[in-house]
Amino acid sequence: MSLFFIRRKAKYGFEATFEAGNATELPFANSSFDVVSVHDGLHHINEPWKAFEEMTRIAKKAVVIIEPAKSFLTRISVCLGISADYEGDDFVYRFDEEEIKQWLSKDPTIKEIKTKRYIMYYPHKPGPVFSILGLPFVFQLAKLFFYLVNILFGSFGNKIQAIAIKRVD
Repeated sequence: MSLFFIRRKAKYGFEATFEAGNATELPFANSSFDVVSVHDGLHHINEPWKAFEEMTRIAKKAVVIIEPAKSFLTRISVCLGISADYEGDDFVYRFDEEEIKQWLSKDPTIKEIKTKRYIMYYPHKPGPVFSILGLPFVFQLAKLFFYLVNILFGSFGNKIQAIAIKRVD
């Protein structure tokens, strides 16, 4: 699994750096970055816990992980053909909150781990309905709909977000 890094000056007043590297053997010194984050980058690798170890090793303040979650809704979605267990030839590993907490808590510098589940849908190849969702008024309605669905059912969701806060000495 590779990570891709590019240096960019963001319009929000901070700079981000991205480089290519192996997620289980990151080429950076301990505590190189304030925050280390991944979004849907670990669910295809064979040993994701190694990537978790590397992320906590190079993070100075926090680690943010957003990945597919093991959930009943996902199983239904797969049965209905909305989601899949494989993306191409790659198996989609779905994470459990407890295993994420277990992996992250192996780092003794982690002082707090928060997890949250939510519902998210985005196809890899957007269909014609997504061009309609791009219309400003329709987009606002869709955002409201997803916001309300997540208030009601988000804890059963197909995505998991974990934030590990490190002790800063």
